[in-house]
Amino acid sequence: MMDQQEYILSYLEYFRRLGKRRAYQEQWLLTLTVVVVFLLLAGSLRLFFLTLPILLVTVRAFLCLAGLIVCWRFLKAHRWWSKQSYLDLARRVEKKFQSLNNHLINAYQLSQQKRYPDCLVQRQREKTVTLLAAHEVEKAVEAGKVDAYRKVVVFATILLVIGLLLRPGHFLSGWRILFSPSFTWDFSVLVEPGDCSVEPGTEITIRTTWPETEDTPKVEINTGEVKRFLMTKEGNGYSFFLGPVNQPVIYRIVGPHQVTRWFRLSLKEKTGLRKVKVIHEYPSYTRLGKKLEEGGLGPITTLRFTKLTLQVDFSRPVGETSLILGNGQVFTSRGRSPTKIFTFLATDSTLFEFQYYDLALRQVLRSSREKLSLSFDQAPFLTFTKPGRDLVARLPATLPIEIVASDDYGLGMVTLRYHQGEGELSRSDPVVFQMELKGKKSATSRSQKRVS
Repeated sequence: MMDQQEYILSYLEYFRRLGKRRAYQEQWLLTLTVVVVFLLLAGSLRLFFLTLPILLVTVRAFLCLAGLIVCWRFLKAHRWWSKQSYLDLARRVEKKFQSLNNHLINAYQLSQQKRYPDCLVQRQREKTVTLLAAHEVEKAVEAGKVDAYRKVVVFATILLVIGLLLRPGHFLSGWRILFSPSFTWDFSVLVEPGDCSVEPGTEITIRTTWPETEDTPKVEINTGEVKRFLMTKEGNGYSFFLGPVNQPVIYRIVGPHQVTRWFRLSLKEKTGLRKVKVIHEYPSYTRLGKKLEEGGLGPITTLRFTKLTLQVDFSRPVGETSLILGNGQVFTSRGRSPTKIFTFLATDSTLFEFQYYDLALRQVLRSSREKLSLSFDQAPFLTFTKPGRDLVARLPATLPIEIVASDDYGLGMVTLRYHQGEGELSRSDPVVFQMELKGKKSATSRSQKRVS
């Protein structure tokens, strides 16, 4: 039968084995995570592997480095757990099980000392064994990052399965390129136009130099389906008319003994104005508030002294953009963004246009020139309907007065003052009556004036 000392040591040794097992489990899950991520990467970057050899070499180097790191972590975990002494293991168990109250550490230390009475040592061992029997050693091993790694593996695997179901050819081709030994590309052969970006519909002719000792080369074109075409002799080299390009194309030149790297023809389109929002903030006296207009680039009509905010949405991010007015004013928005905003006060009818830097074409473009038209506020109109003409009266007299006032944007107040004909008109002249309209566009007011 196992005595107390053997039980304590076997308990600690079993804890060591469980710790090693958990560390190995972490490393295996980490390794599986790396493998799944690289499989995803290989499928996603297939075209880049073909057109950028340096990327393929870099990914392979990282894959080798990741393998070395995983092996090193396995060795490090094994050495770390193997080097842990029984006292270190006892401390880790005590840290996990606070209820042991240092009995495990004391029992092990007393067993290593010869100066303590056997009865004291034996009593400490018995109490420790009783406490250890109530604690499962499996619970003393920390979970670590196992759960986190497991979730990452499951998520990456789901993405990988989805990718395989949607584009199996892309992923299988990417894996074959990444993991199979590749031939040596011949960089001494010149190829035109090489890697470039063209506008849709551009006619392309592929030209190449080729060793005279080699047979006529072929151009291999990949547009989702790989096809080979024999090139035509042209001067000291060969050519092939590809025709109008309306989709991305990758190609290379192949011969019996030589193969160039893959080149890529990508499409670039002019960045255009997709939508323009115009916010009119009318003068406060008009009580019109704000008005929003949205649509394509076109003429703008607004009231004079209206604050205009133009929000221009482009089809792609653009660089520095300017709003240029025909009266010489220029408003500039810097930085890269698909949306540019300009605010100004409309004081004159003029022309306007946008000038912007197209990041795709790497050149400055201009929009069409449009017209900004302003309407003007008309002066208020007042009519004296009574008396309506010159009047001669015998004093004292009472004069009937009737006024019709109107304005295109409404009136606040109409004040009628009485002037006796001496001196200049003044705001100190006596008030006959006041008509408060509160924004009405037209109103009629009646009153009487006593003249003596």
